[in-house]
Formats: sequence, structure tokens, C-alpha cells
Amino acid sequence: MPNEEDSDIKVQSLMSLITSYLELRDFHSAAMVFFLDLEHNYLHWNTFLEDFKTKDSWLGLEIHACLIQRGFDQDMHTKAALMNFYGSCWGSDSAKKVFHETSDHTSLLWNEAVLVALRNEEWFKQFSSTKVDSNAFTITRVLQACGKMGALDEGKQIHGYILRKAIESNLSKCNSLIFMYSKNGNVEQARAVFDLMQKIETYLPFCLGIFIMDHAKKCITSYSICRMGGFKPNNRSVTTVLQAVSELHCLPIGQEVHCYVIRNGIDSDLHVMTSLLDMYVKNGDLISARAVFDGMVRRNVFAWNAMISGYSFKGDFEKADKLMKLMNEEGVEPDLVTYNSLVSGYSVAGRIDEALNMIKQIKDSGLAPKCGVMDCSYIRQLPKQIPQTSARLLLSDASRRGKEAHCISIRNEYVEDTFVCTSFIDMYSKCGSLETAYRVFQPAEIKTLASWNSMIMGFSSYGHGKEAISLFHGMREEKKLQPDPITMTALLTGCKHSGLIDEGWRLFDSMETEYGITPTIQHYSCMVDLLARAGYLDEAWDFISQMPVEPDSTVWGAILGSCRTHGSLQLGEIAAKQLFKLEPENPANYVMLMNMYTASERWDDVDRVRDLMERRSLNIGNVWSWIEINNTVHDFSASGKPHQKDGEVYFELYHLASEIKSM
Repeated sequence: MPNEEDSDIKVQSLMSLITSYLELRDFHSAAMVFFLDLEHNYLHWNTFLEDFKTKDSWLGLEIHACLIQRGFDQDMHTKAALMNFYGSCWGSDSAKKVFHETSDHTSLLWNEAVLVALRNEEWFKQFSSTKVDSNAFTITRVLQACGKMGALDEGKQIHGYILRKAIESNLSKCNSLIFMYSKNGNVEQARAVFDLMQKIETYLPFCLGIFIMDHAKKCITSYSICRMGGFKPNNRSVTTVLQAVSELHCLPIGQEVHCYVIRNGIDSDLHVMTSLLDMYVKNGDLISARAVFDGMVRRNVFAWNAMISGYSFKGDFEKADKLMKLMNEEGVEPDLVTYNSLVSGYSVAGRIDEALNMIKQIKDSGLAPKCGVMDCSYIRQLPKQIPQTSARLLLSDASRRGKEAHCISIRNEYVEDTFVCTSFIDMYSKCGSLETAYRVFQPAEIKTLASWNSMIMGFSSYGHGKEAISLFHGMREEKKLQPDPITMTALLTGCKHSGLIDEGWRLFDSMETEYGITPTIQHYSCMVDLLARAGYLDEAWDFISQMPVEPDSTVWGAILGSCRTHGSLQLGEIAAKQLFKLEPENPANYVMLMNMYTASERWDDVDRVRDLMERRSLNIGNVWSWIEINNTVHDFSASGKPHQKDGEVYFELYHLASEIKSM
């Protein structure tokens, strides 16, 4: 009679053979080998069906048919594995059929049933009305599923079930309750369960839960309360608090946690020290970050990446390069994150050559830079960020460099990645190459909401409002995607640039009624700009008066610009007065008002505004623009050296003006 050890060896041999067949995609041979040994437990069945779920879901149906023929379909472990398979591949209805075909519903089956169709209230009622042994494993697992799936009502039912049945509230159940409530945003109820426990182990899921739900402030408050109450958070709890500190950029609290780490002797924990390092980097304190880094006894790749990323985004590439060389010398292999942080840093700094060279290094290393795509969004801010000569050089090179990065991605099949594809759509749109952006967008197999938003914003920014709205309708009808606030901002931007007043109103009114999106100041600003540009200044003023939020500089700036266009000096003065308070250092607002006074020949008011600028030490900077034609950038300055072909330019302008007048 074979002993247990021989049986284990046999099972392992069979499973190894099955794995080999699966790797060769010979699924039928794998199934035949599996049925050579019919004494499989739940884990074997689940693993086997999991392989077919990922490789050939149709063959899973054949496996089920074979089980029925051999009479093994009534085994509880097999049933549970089949429910898991059907729930993942064919939906909850198919899994429910397997469940209801069984007369004896054990705890194992209910575990799978509730996880497959957790939101079906009737299933829970059936579960609670049965005499199934509601053990700790079942309840804990279901509570965790309620947390992950956002099923707060079902979680409350289970909590009530625990209280009604007087089930012992051990640490595992309470931690699962805290996790469920905090993941569903009910921090107060999570806190109530937490207060009942008074155990230090409970601190971690509570802290982690409220951090996940964007309650980072409450996470830090919870840490302070625990410290005042004499509790000593463990290493994992400290790591979670440091993540919250990084999220809020609350450096003083982070320094306090650092002191706690040193006092309690947990500064030898690699995860704690890496979190400390990351906290300092994200708070911009690279000196403290480097001190933590240098003091670490052991450094993993995450620590190296955090430090290199910090230097890269600060523009200190010399230190970043030295650190990367040191990393190689100490035998730590750079990973994709290491390279991507440098690519991102170079691209943000406008150092395109270095960014492309780094991408080539990634390729040579055998890694795939799927997220390390250059960010060309800086192009729109060039006049504010770099000198005019540098702007000319970069603009003449920007489109070519972007295309070069695109070619690299196509050759190495990076462009198939959703994030990379979206980045190129955004890059081409911001460079003004809408046709190319659309050619990248259209064939993409997977279009995320970010992809649609980038393309819609591209059309909107260049005055193609109707095309943007048409694209939006396609997104809703074909892909059934729900818009987010960014989508609505892009659409309203298209409406204001194209003068689509009726469409703008319809979209704005639909935000809350159809999509449940609360308008922000960006949406209100777009509506004000839309009305004001079209000359509906009174309507724009009424709209501002009824806004539930305080108007900002974008709102008043839209009013002031339109008042100049439509000659409404009185409303323009009101807008300018507000802008002088909100943006006292912005000379453009003063110049705009002076131009309006000049047009009305109110010279005393012109002098008054000019004197105000002098008292505030405001200077009118050199206003200039540029355009690229045939790979050559031409720049024009309002005050300074004239363009070398200004005679030809003015002749063409005169010719165009004459043709317009004759129409």
C-alpha cells in the first residue's frame, strides 16, 4: 500500500507533466494526464481549471462534461472549483447554475457563491437562513470581499449577522470589519470597531483602510491618537503612516515618525527605512533623504530608485548619474523604474537627446520602457520656461523628436501599451498634429478613458468642438464609458473655442443629472468664457452671481478679455478690479485694462493704471509668438528686432485684408 509520501510524489509528477503540456499549449494532453489520477483535492481542481481559464476557457467546458460522465461533478471540492471557473470566465449566472444543482450547500460552496455574486442580496439571505456552519474563515473572507468590491450594505448585513448569532469577535473578524468599513469610506464605523478592540494589531488595517480611501489626514490623526494612548505602532503601521505623510506632503509629521523609528530601534527594518526615504523625496527634502539613504545598512532597488528619482525630478542629473553608477558597482541591477525616472526627468527638463539616449539604454538592457515615454507637454509653456533662442531650437526639433520616440516605440512594440499610446496621442495633440494624433488613437485596440480624454481635448483646444462632441458620443455609445470631470472640461473647452452655446449648456446641465459629476471651478470658468466670448456678457455676469463657488482668476480673466472684444468697459473694470486682488503681480491684466481705456480715449485712467504698475514694480515683458513652417521656426516680437522678412509678411497681410473687404 503506497504511503502518503509516495502519493505526494505522484501528484507532483503528474502536475509537473500537466504544466509542461500547458506551456506547449497542448491542452487536451494536459487534461488526459490530469484524469490519470482521480483523487484530486480542491486545490488541485482549482489550479487545473485556473490554467484553462487563462489559456482556453472553452476547454474548461469539456472538462466539466468529462467530470459529469465520470460521476465526479458532485464532489464538493470539484463544485467549488467549477464555480470559481464559471464565475471568472462565463459570469455569475453560470456559476449560480452550478451552485443550485447541488442540494448540500456547504461552507466551501457558500464561500465561492458569495465571492462570485456578492452583491446579490438574495444569495446572502439564503446563506443566513441556512444551517451552514458560519465559521470564522467564511465570514472573514466574505467581509474582505465586501471591502474590495464596495459592498457596504452587504457588509453591514454580515456585521449584524455576527451580532445576532453571538459569534465570537476575534481579532481576525474585527480586522476584517475594519477593513470592510474603511474601504467603503465609512471611517466612523471602522473607528467604532477599532475602539472596541484596544489591540495594537488592529491599528494596521484601520490605518491602511482609511489611507486607501483618501483619508490620509485621518490616518495621521489615528497615529497621533495611538501614540498618546500609549500604543506603539508596529513596523507595517509606521510604513502606512509614512505613505499618508507622503500623500499630504506633511514633512513635520514625517520627521516626528522618523524620531519614533530611531527611538524604538526599528531603523534597521528595510521597508520602514525605504518608506522614510521615499517620504523625504516626495516632500522635496533631498538632503534628509540622502542622509537616510547613506545610513541604510541594506538597500533594495526601491531605495535606489527613490533617491535617483528625487535627483532626476529636481534636475540634478549629475548626482542621479553618479548614484546609478554606484548602484551598478554595488551589484544592484537597475530595473525599469530606475530608467523611467531618468527618462521622465530628462523630458520634463526639455533635455530630449538625453531622454532618447536613455530609452535606447533601456532597449539595450532588455527591458521594455512601457511607461517611460517622453512628456512633450512642456511645449505649451516654453515662453515662460526657457529663453527665446532655446524655444526656437526646441520647437524646430520637438515634432521630429516626438516622431523619433514614436518610431522607437513601434519598432519595439511599446506603442501597443495603453499608457504609451495615450502619451503619444497627448504629445501629437499638444504639438498641433491632430491628424497624426487621431491616426494613433483610431486603431488602438484598448482605449481607456484617458485615451478618449486626450483626443477630445486635442480637438477642443484647436477649435474643433463639433468633432470633440462627436467623439464623445462615440465613446458613450460604442464603449459605454462614463465621462469624468476631465472629459467634461475638454468638451466645454471645445464648445467655448467653437462658439457652441447650446451644446455647451446641454453638456453642462447633463453633468449632475446624467453623469453624477459635480461641476468644479474649471467647468464654471468654461461656461463663463463660452457666454462671454459670444457676447452674452449679461448672461455671463448672472451666471457668475449664481455660482456656488468663489470665482477665480480664470473666470474674471475670461470676462475681462471678452469685455475688451465687445467694448463693455463697465463690466471690464469690475473684472480687472478682482484680478488686481487675485493676481497683483500679473502685468497682462493691467495692460488689458489700459488698452480698454485707450480705446475709449480715457487718458487719465490710462495714466492711473500705469502709475499703479510702477508702484508695484511691474514691467511689461517682451510679448512674442512663433510658428513653424517647413521645419523652420519664425518668431515675432511686439517690441524688438523686426522679422527679417517683415516686408513680405506685411504685403501678404495687406493683400489678405483687401480680399476680405471685397467679399
